[in-house]
Amino acid sequence: MALLRTRLWTATSLSGQPGSYVYYGNRSGQGIALERSSWQEGQLRLKTEAAAHRVFYRVPGITATPIPAQTEDSLFEPRSRPWYTQAIQSPRPIWLAVVAMPQSDMLAGIRRHVVLVGALGLLALGLALAIGLRIFGGVARDMRPLTHAVRRVGQGDIDAPIHVPRNDEIGELAHNFHHMRDRLFTDALTGVNNRSALHHILSALLAPPAQPFALLFIDLNRFKPLNDRWGHDNGDRALAEVAQRMRQRAAQHRPAGPSGRR
Repeated sequence: MALLRTRLWTATSLSGQPGSYVYYGNRSGQGIALERSSWQEGQLRLKTEAAAHRVFYRVPGITATPIPAQTEDSLFEPRSRPWYTQAIQSPRPIWLAVVAMPQSDMLAGIRRHVVLVGALGLLALGLALAIGLRIFGGVARDMRPLTHAVRRVGQGDIDAPIHVPRNDEIGELAHNFHHMRDRLFTDALTGVNNRSALHHILSALLAPPAQPFALLFIDLNRFKPLNDRWGHDNGDRALAEVAQRMRQRAAQHRPAGPSGRR
């Protein structure tokens, strides 16, 4: 018994960690086990008969005499363990190495990796949200002047400025809107506001609460003889020159625009 206890003590010293456990048993249900609670002390568990309860002994050293501590209340049956069943069903004798270790130690690495992966996932999610909010904020900030300009054009301010300093799709949208507005409200020949712009401005001025305003019509005399004598191209140049001078005169007051030509 002393030699077997010494071998069990030596076997539990291999890991160098407390909690090492070594068991030896036979077909009759007898068995002896040693669990190391510390480097200097262990617990010997002895089962002399199959129907007997195990007796626990405190062993303060490899050569110390075991000190009885307690008798186990429940009956320990090693032959019902999976490792014993596998060994007894083998056609020839085999050796089984059964390693028992605390769940916290066995899953420590896995838990660390799970925590690390979870932390990295949350970090990536937060970073993606931050980048998305920044991009969305930039888009919303640059879309605001365009929306404001569209609203002002709808209210009659057809010269509302559009400032979107971007070179992407939003900048192209603002540029296209600016170009579309110029083509919609500008006379292609003279460069001043056309009849559609005039109607738009008048509708906005007449909308309640209406404000007093004045509308001035100017008729160009002897314009038809100019066309007949010098040709329509020169007539167009004359109209453009007159419109340019009128725009320079009226730029600080009211927009100018042609209503027709004869």
